[in-house]
Amino acid sequence: MQNHSNCLRLPAILCILTVLVSVACSAQTPLRALVSANSQIQNETDCFSLGKWDEREACFARQDDEQINLCEKSSPLACRPYKEMYFAEKKIIQTETEIQKYSVVSYKNYLIDDPDYVNDLDVFLRESGKAWASYRDSQCQLEPYINGISRREFANCVEQCRLERTLSRIVELQGLLATLKSNQE
Repeated sequence: MQNHSNCLRLPAILCILTVLVSVACSAQTPLRALVSANSQIQNETDCFSLGKWDEREACFARQDDEQINLCEKSSPLACRPYKEMYFAEKKIIQTETEIQKYSVVSYKNYLIDDPDYVNDLDVFLRESGKAWASYRDSQCQLEPYINGISRREFANCVEQCRLERTLSRIVELQGLLATLKSNQE
């Protein structure tokens, strides 16, 4: 019977400890603010639980800079690369759209002798983008393994790599766009 009464006391003790911890944590300390902000991010939408990159990026893009900064203080590269990647992907789409627009104008004279020229350019641009994105993602997943990075930090390193490669791709696409624009002059 002694063991049974101890089992009944355990839930009561846990309840009391929970209340005490709750009261102690309600004090406004820097640590409490950090925990509160991280909890608020996760409670609103747990961005970390989203499995697909684009969903996670969109989730972090909805967070304000203060929330992102607090997240980064507790775990570097855990939030900011996802938010920045969301906007970098939008920039790639915008630049590719501009390339398509300027190609129609730049090569309008080709429509007479080679009516599929601009259409083929568009197809190759899209295929190039898909192949590049596949390479980027595979390479960025490989590199943490090569460098011996633990799985715990793996996702953050992959997203940072994807961001860096995407920013380089934007520069490359803007160079192509500049060439098209100069063809118009």
